[in-house]
Amino acid sequence: MHVPKKRRPPVHQQDPTTVAPATPEPRKEYAKLAWRPEDVQSLREDMTEDEARGFLARNEKHMRDRLCELGFDVMETFLTMEGK
Repeated sequence: MHVPKKRRPPVHQQDPTTVAPATPEPRKEYAKLAWRPEDVQSLREDMTEDEARGFLARNEKHMRDRLCELGFDVMETFLTMEGK
């Protein structure tokens, strides 16, 4: 019987802060997020890598601001779900 191996996400999707260190130490940052040109291209396959980079550069501040807002909404939802 063939048992498929557990696959790890691509390197660019791996967050090293989620891997437990050898000696546990409190982290200061959680749930980091970064976008790459290929993420944009997955939505707009006709865009070149340079066009996708330009899009990210032009919209980075707006994306960061909006993701921050959404992050607080998500935290509030999970805090409520945990009864906090």
